[in-house]
Amino acid sequence: MIVLLLAAVGFAAPDVDGPQAVDVPAPVVAHDHTTFSLLEGESVAQGVDRALASRREIPCDQVLDLGSTADVRTALAAATERELPPWAPLRAASCLTDLAETDDVALAYVQQLVARTDAPGFALAVTERLDHLPELRAVSIAQVAVANPSPALRSRLPARLRESSYSTVRALVPSR
Repeated sequence: MIVLLLAAVGFAAPDVDGPQAVDVPAPVVAHDHTTFSLLEGESVAQGVDRALASRREIPCDQVLDLGSTADVRTALAAATERELPPWAPLRAASCLTDLAETDDVALAYVQQLVARTDAPGFALAVTERLDHLPELRAVSIAQVAVANPSPALRSRLPARLRESSYSTVRALVPSR
């Protein structure tokens, strides 16, 4: 019945020999490869805060490129104390850890963060990045973390340290 109706209105079936390949365009995947930078008139501290507070995680190397080492270090350290979204101070600690690879002042500040008994999240964020540091610096931070008496840290730190690629860091895991 449908065939008759289609034939009556002049519709003809295509002349095909089996299934035909259809060109379907590949899906377009949007990637944001833009580099984070300071806005016009924005201070390094404002730019660092904006990067840390962003819902899109800005890579630490881009945060560290926002200004001089001293300015960025100061802004990151201040960000661990300011009212920002909850993830921002932990991102600041992670970026400070990356800066501690070569910066002694950042290393000392990271050790202070890891020693804080009131904020074990800092120690967890920092110890997650120990393998990005030279071994001696990683060990110095891990030693401070092991000495931190925070119950929340003590329950999670051993597993974190056991994952380290450095045997000297793994050796710091307290025996049960």
